[in-house]
Amino acid sequence: TALSAVAFFADRIEAGLTRDAAQLIGGDAVVVADQPIPATFTDLAKQKGLRVAYTSVLASMARAPDDKGGDSKLVALKVVDLTYPLRGKLKLGSVQPDGTVLANREAPLGGPDAGQAWVDAGVLLALNLKEGDSIWLGDKLFVIAAVIATEPDRGAGFMTFAPRVMIRASDLAAT
Repeated sequence: TALSAVAFFADRIEAGLTRDAAQLIGGDAVVVADQPIPATFTDLAKQKGLRVAYTSVLASMARAPDDKGGDSKLVALKVVDLTYPLRGKLKLGSVQPDGTVLANREAPLGGPDAGQAWVDAGVLLALNLKEGDSIWLGDKLFVIAAVIATEPDRGAGFMTFAPRVMIRASDLAAT
């Protein structure tokens, strides 16, 4: 009985880790490149029945409009396509008086609408902005439509120290 219980427990732990690992990376597998992925690669993945989502993460400067002080902040800009996220749930929320974010809704697939940005609370605090205000990313002005509470594939690394700004892939060229 004890051996069966331990084996059952180990199987449950393994299943949980497998499930959580897929959410942590945002899919079952991740292909990372510093150049665009060749179309033949993604075509093959789709032929094999896999769903594909494109994201790009880069360092950028976000700036408050001049009438809001014009301050700048280094951010981790994440660009997402209409299928993002493949695994896990992105949750949006509201900033509480103590600066924490209370998750209160699940984000729709595909990230923010065109012309909108979702931001970490740190962006709002650093630039003295709030939801509904605008933010400059390069040459394009975006409306801050929501605050990111949790991001399934946030991961770890240097760029996780900068607060996140998320936009739709179709807006990237305009920045």
